Amino acid sequence: MLGAELGTCSDTLLATIKASRQALKTGLFHLIFNLLSIILGLVSFYPFVSVVSWTSTGASAERTLANAHLLFNVLGVLIFVWFVPFFEKWLNRLLPNRAELKAETAA
Repeated sequence: MLGAELGTCSDTLLATIKASRQALKTGLFHLIFNLLSIILGLVSFYPFVSVVSWTSTGASAERTLANAHLLFNVLGVLIFVWFVPFFEKWLNRLLPNRAELKAETAA
């Protein structure tokens, strides 16, 4: 499941080739979000497995995996939604728009 999360980043990053700076920033945010979510998932692996087991009592293996994937994504969003402004500022500094670059070099 964690590998699948990271694997989705390749599609997003491939889509940013020859795209706008905003598209590249979106792709990089997706990669960073997934990497940080995976790290947090690995750090809290056993508590996460316990919660998934509790919520999936009596469910099939397929349903348990689907529940784990849903829970992983929802928790990731709930944790990182508070940090979106920080990531936006950081990505804007890392990859400024071309107009901003021209203005800085002209000054």
